[in-house]
Amino acid sequence: LHIISVGLATHQGGDSLISASIVSPGTVTFNPQSAASVLREFMAHFFDCNECRDHFLAEYDQCSFGRCQRIKNEPTSPKDWKQFAIWLWEFHNGVTLRLAKNDEKVEFWPSVNDCFECYESDGSWDEDAVYQALESTYWGEYDAKLQRSLETDKSGSSMSVIHYLLILVVMFGKFAFFSFKTFPKVRGAIRKRVGARKSKD
Repeated sequence: LHIISVGLATHQGGDSLISASIVSPGTVTFNPQSAASVLREFMAHFFDCNECRDHFLAEYDQCSFGRCQRIKNEPTSPKDWKQFAIWLWEFHNGVTLRLAKNDEKVEFWPSVNDCFECYESDGSWDEDAVYQALESTYWGEYDAKLQRSLETDKSGSSMSVIHYLLILVVMFGKFAFFSFKTFPKVRGAIRKRVGARKSKD
């Protein structure tokens, strides 16, 4: 999901790809608000953790973390495009806090060790630095792969939009699989809470 949100900002919902003639002018593009709506519908219909899904939908519909003010239908600046990625990052850290036990030290992402510049002197977040951390972590490698895959062939014709979308789907699938395999603590905490709730019912 972070790949999608950062990719949205990087390519301005697809507008930059059209401007660079990588995809055709008739290609469907997204603004931050429409991309967030797609994410909501994905969570509502395809996410198989009931507790996680219900929590996300409730927080989304209540405009948590200022979603309704921050994620815009008509972005006018690079900062506007980045707000979807920043909001999703804040939401993710909020989930980390919610799942933590009372006596457990909460480790937000990125940590001080991973991104010292992401923290202001008063302990607050530097959103510009956080976005750069998101971009370097979730997008740099994928953007390079996209650029290579979308290069024009020897005849000068561009890759089809279908090919482009398939590449995105494959990348998202690989990332989802990687995340599921490499975050056992989070996955275990979610399963434990869901199991505890079911046993009470």
